[in-house]
Amino acid sequence: MIKLKLYKQDDNRLVILQIIVGVLGLLGIYFIFPNLENSVLIVLFFLILGYVMITEKSNKAIGILFLGINEIKLETIDINIQLNLSNIDKIELFYSGYKGKKVAGDFVPRFNVFSGIDNFIAIDVLNKRLQYKFFVEDKAEEDQIFNIIQQWEKSGYDMSNISINKKKH
Repeated sequence: MIKLKLYKQDDNRLVILQIIVGVLGLLGIYFIFPNLENSVLIVLFFLILGYVMITEKSNKAIGILFLGINEIKLETIDINIQLNLSNIDKIELFYSGYKGKKVAGDFVPRFNVFSGIDNFIAIDVLNKRLQYKFFVEDKAEEDQIFNIIQQWEKSGYDMSNISINKKKH
């Protein structure tokens, strides 16, 4: 069984709010300083947008995800549940990579690694959907996840909602 940190699933409304704040900041700068050149306004727009993104609440772990060969366990402030795979209606799992895993073919070196928190799990059980991001620290944890998923497949579990990023590192 592997133990992974759980994080809240991102809310798309936050991204929309960041864009709105950036645009309002740009408009404010334009009306306060109408004689500035467009290039300065564009730079200021990205500075304001970057500030909003940096000052947003940082990701904090909200619990633990345990993945096992026959079971999944979730421990958070709100829920403490242990589920046998046979009792789960549906699992969606998207694994993109561990912290620092390099992405092949990316043109911008700074952005060609995964943060480790780009992974997602959603579980439908008892007419309730539980969805979280989870953090993978290194290659060893990645290998454990792959082994567990292979065991799920051997056990006959429906793998149609399991997605693994196949890019080489």
